[in-house]
Amino acid sequence: MQPSEALPTHALWYYENNPLPFEPWHWNDVRTRRLSNCYSYALNLRITNLTNFAPQPGQFGLPFLKYLLSQFIVTKKSLTRAAEADGLIKHDLARPVPPGYYLVALRYRPGFLFGDYHWYRLDRNAEGRYVWTHKPGSGKATDRDRSGKVIYDLSKAA
Repeated sequence: MQPSEALPTHALWYYENNPLPFEPWHWNDVRTRRLSNCYSYALNLRITNLTNFAPQPGQFGLPFLKYLLSQFIVTKKSLTRAAEADGLIKHDLARPVPPGYYLVALRYRPGFLFGDYHWYRLDRNAEGRYVWTHKPGSGKATDRDRSGKVIYDLSKAA
C-alpha cells in the first residue's frame, strides 16, 4: 500500500504496523509528553521513564563516541547513518512500502552545533486518510503544522 500524497525526498521506513492509526491521546498524557520526543514518536517508542527519555538518532545502534559526534555535526549523511544504525531503512520512492512497515520522514537543517532536525510519521486518521503526524519536543502529538493545517503533504507543511 502506497500513499498518493507527495513524499519528502528523505523518507525512511521502520518496522511496525502499516500504517499506524493516529492516536494522539496515547502520547499526550503529561509524563509521556515530557519524556518522549519527535524521534521516539516516529519510532513508536512511548517513553514513560526517566532512564530512556528523549532518544536521539543513533542512540540505539551507534558506538557511544560516534553517537555523540552525530549530535554535534548535523548532516544528511550523519543523520542517515545514525537512523540506519537504529534500524531504519532508506525508502526508495520507486518501490512501495513493504507490508508491516510504515513511513517516517526527516526534515533537517545541517550545521555544526546549530543543526537541527525533526521527525514525522505517516499515519491514518479517523477518516482513513494518510496524514503526516509528529510530536514537537515535549509538546503534544499532532497532525497539524505550525499554521494549524492538517499535514497531508509534508512538502507543503509550515
